Amino acid sequence: MALIVAGVSHQTAPIEVREKLAFRSDEALRELARLRESGIIREGVALSTCNRTEIYAVEENGDALPHIAAMLARRLGNDANSRMCAAIATWRLTFSALQPDLNP
Repeated sequence: MALIVAGVSHQTAPIEVREKLAFRSDEALRELARLRESGIIREGVALSTCNRTEIYAVEENGDALPHIAAMLARRLGNDANSRMCAAIATWRLTFSALQPDLNP
């Protein structure tokens, strides 16, 4: 199990990319529900403002990162190119890596 973080910010992506990746509330709920119902994530939250879009999720089976990155890339549509996709930053942090910090 790991925490997945994927997204873009004003520091990593131009406004054209951020606009395409922005979620309305109903869109974020629908995408997170689809990932949960597919067994890809256990839980998740989407943060979408004028300066950033980020997805935070607890993966279910160790394969959530490519699914979340692909979901964001799909939002770029036909205009997606390697520069736009490269702006999507992704991280995977395992809970075992945090364990020493969580135990007194």
